[in-house]
Amino acid sequence: MKIQILTLFVLCILMAACSNSPKPVLAPEKIFEDPDMHVITSVFNKKSGITSTLYGNKPALEAARNESENHVAGEIFRLVTWELQPNPYWFGGNINGEEKCVETVKVLPAENGIRVDYEVENNGGDVLKRYDPDKQERINFIFDQKAAVFP
Repeated sequence: MKIQILTLFVLCILMAACSNSPKPVLAPEKIFEDPDMHVITSVFNKKSGITSTLYGNKPALEAARNESENHVAGEIFRLVTWELQPNPYWFGGNINGEEKCVETVKVLPAENGIRVDYEVENNGGDVLKRYDPDKQERINFIFDQKAAVFP
């Protein structure tokens, strides 16, 4: 009798182990994809409920690493701002939600050196009203960001 119960127990364990469990599902975060851009740094503002990531091409990344005041033609910075949303798989954590805006700063050649162009692709209504929408102030904010150090 003991052997039959033990056999039944082992068979139950084997049957339970053979079930197909679904693969884990990743959190539904939004990612900005541009193959020519590298992450420079991130900014979080929990009070406003937004997060921003500053991306840049190679010359922009070098300028942010060197903390250079002198910018060269060819630098492209993109500050992407998302709304924060709760992570459904991690209690108390937040992840990127809906993309609110993309601010682009381009350093272009000009007759007397360089000129700086600023553009905003605004998808989220008044996200920039939380800041002063002065172009020069936003350009200075983006240029003042220092590159994060990754291990």
